[in-house]
Amino acid sequence: MKNIALLTVVALTMLGCACADNFIEESVKEPPRTKPAAVFDNISANTWGGLKKEIALNGITMEGDTGTVSSWGISVKYKYADTILVLHKISVGFPASFETLGGWNKERVLDLVKEKLVKHGAKL
Repeated sequence: MKNIALLTVVALTMLGCACADNFIEESVKEPPRTKPAAVFDNISANTWGGLKKEIALNGITMEGDTGTVSSWGISVKYKYADTILVLHKISVGFPASFETLGGWNKERVLDLVKEKLVKHGAKL
């Protein structure tokens, strides 16, 4: 894709086309950021710590306040800062999505996170 864009810019420049500058600007823009899967505010440090400890009891370690956890086909990117927990890129695949293992999906993961946050003191 970059090669095609470069060739197009070279061709437009050689032809003296004024639109070459606009094409360059459009072709190097960053892709749009994805919308978070969930944002939880008013999450105290104690609530965050309780959630991380409970998840650790299931053998899943959340290192620090930013990272990605992945286990049994469920993957979640997370960031906690200033009483706000943001979850990005929740994906559920095999084996978690398999019906006999509970048929997990994104909504069920979010429901579980909400349940655990409330259990540890969050008011959602």
